[in-house]
Amino acid sequence: MNQQIIIPKAFTRKEDYPFAEMVKDPRTGLEVANAICKAIASSFAEDEKSLGKTFRQKIQTEAEVRRRADICGKWFRILRAECGYSTARAIATLADALRAELNGGTFEPPKAEGMYKA
Repeated sequence: MNQQIIIPKAFTRKEDYPFAEMVKDPRTGLEVANAICKAIASSFAEDEKSLGKTFRQKIQTEAEVRRRADICGKWFRILRAECGYSTARAIATLADALRAELNGGTFEPPKAEGMYKA
């Protein structure tokens, strides 16, 4: 599969707080992008662990990577803009949000109260 940068839809629509407005520091932007890639890779590894290598080979398509990136982008936007999470806390929560949606459930983010330590 070719390596490419996939920008989640939530970071490209002006009405949904574009990525640049939420993350002003380019290093932080790279950190968020890496966290999204890591969450996606972990989700495929978890799929393979529970459903087998053949399933992973079948499901890990460009369209599925895009779908998972969009889920992560949506949740990053929600966690930062609506839940008041710090960037670090939002990043740490992405994998759980992605897994919840992939499993067909809904993700209920914990309330952003007090200090968060990564």
